[in-house]
Amino acid sequence: MIVLLNGSFGVGKATVARHLQEKLDKTSIFNPEQVGLLLSRVGVPLHFVKSETDDFQDIPQWRRLTVEGVRLWRHVLRRNVIVPMTIANPEYFDEIRSGLVQIDPDLRLFCLMAELQTIKTRLNSCGVDLASADGRWISARLA
Repeated sequence: MIVLLNGSFGVGKATVARHLQEKLDKTSIFNPEQVGLLLSRVGVPLHFVKSETDDFQDIPQWRRLTVEGVRLWRHVLRRNVIVPMTIANPEYFDEIRSGLVQIDPDLRLFCLMAELQTIKTRLNSCGVDLASADGRWISARLA
């Protein structure tokens, strides 16, 4: 089984993923954000796409590697996989969803939601300064 947890930054995807992992046998968490960090570390520029971007999700290779990473994760670990990730672009979501459903037709999709103020409070409690450069990047994507 593959469980895709989508939702805003700070909505609780990682927390829900950990709770699910505790409750479900043979379950592991795959974090696609690590794929994006890896791409940036090996020098794949974010402007690799047609226009300038500040989001690694705009890199087509990230979306393909996310799907292939889940496939490999399941094959090597022989476990169910929980994938917590904020994917706001509907085209990117559909691309990843269709890739994951080819791996497991019984893909489970969940979108976690909370009030905007609740999310901001959660982010602040995790040390995210919404006035900083990174915080402004996140704030622009919250709604």
